Amino acid sequence: MKRQWLVLGMWGALVAPSGAWAGAPAADVAEIEALLTRAQAAYEQALALEHGWAVTEPLMEQAHQALADGDPDAARELAARALLTAEKSVEQAQTEAEAWKGRVLGS
Repeated sequence: MKRQWLVLGMWGALVAPSGAWAGAPAADVAEIEALLTRAQAAYEQALALEHGWAVTEPLMEQAHQALADGDPDAARELAARALLTAEKSVEQAQTEAEAWKGRVLGS
């Protein structure tokens, strides 16, 4: 009986999916994709405010690549960094929308 399980286990390893997201639990992939979706939306908002940071897009690309390479830990970290930079660029745009008045108008 043990031999049958060993053979089945070896066969499963041979026919297991490979390539994009291999070895990453579906919940991890979904979490990372959600982070990337949020990062993309925030980045687009920052671009609309003419305040997108140049670092955000490469971080998103690197996160996608890490996910495709089967490295969910790196993908999660990169996606989180992309989201943070996108959100902070929006925050900076909103702050600057008012702050310039004090600098320029001296109020």
